[in-house]
Amino acid sequence: MTTNLPEKFRELEQWSAWFLETERERHDKRAQSTMEDLRAFHAALTPKMEELIQYLSAIEWGAPLSDEDRNLFHLGLSYMEAAVPIDLKWKSPAAEDSFPVERLEKMPVR
Repeated sequence: MTTNLPEKFRELEQWSAWFLETERERHDKRAQSTMEDLRAFHAALTPKMEELIQYLSAIEWGAPLSDEDRNLFHLGLSYMEAAVPIDLKWKSPAAEDSFPVERLEKMPVR
């Protein structure tokens, strides 16, 4: 995996640790982060999310993604994972009554 993003999103490459392929990896990253880290990540991506969605929506359905586009897709999924505790105003990145993470399976996007 490269740590690059499409040119118009290069300023977000500092968040390459969030280019995570599976739901389990994204959940674990969120749960192991601090709320301050999640807020910083959320704040950095929020202004770019509409543009990110439009960019990815323009790719033909079923077409293989370039490494850069795949990284962007994974970054967007990680944003959604990180947004949960921010948007729901949790005090912690992990909820005690959430879906059992052990049940998440590796299902990579191709």
